[in-house]
Amino acid sequence: MRDALTGFSEVDLRTEEVPGEEQQSLPAAWRVQSSDEEVLVHRSPYYLEWFWRGKRVLSERPTGALAWLPRGERFWHFHSRAADAQFFGLGEKTGPLDKRGMKFEMCNVDAMGYDAERTDPLYKHFPFYICRSQNVSIGVFYDD
Repeated sequence: MRDALTGFSEVDLRTEEVPGEEQQSLPAAWRVQSSDEEVLVHRSPYYLEWFWRGKRVLSERPTGALAWLPRGERFWHFHSRAADAQFFGLGEKTGPLDKRGMKFEMCNVDAMGYDAERTDPLYKHFPFYICRSQNVSIGVFYDD
């Protein structure tokens, strides 16, 4: 996981200046909004929801959006998704094109006992995927 922010524009989150045209504290969440985009940061339980032009395009799972294991630098991120959602990407991952229902470890190794249909194989991983459903398609990039 990334510890340094070298190369990124700096935003001091300790101040009240947060990018966005409008910020608002709601009873159960904090809202940041621009003309087309809106993010709701729910307080308890903690999770995020992203909206584009008033339509929800992505939501973390309210029953546990994040989990991490500091010793092994393992990190899990859980989303709610539409019933018809399809997942594409993640680099050189073999098997079916639609990765829905599968899980992957994002590191550059070959799996022992490699099986193209059932194991997490091969080298080049790209922590980017496209989630497509009937209503919307989005891309998610993990800067790890």
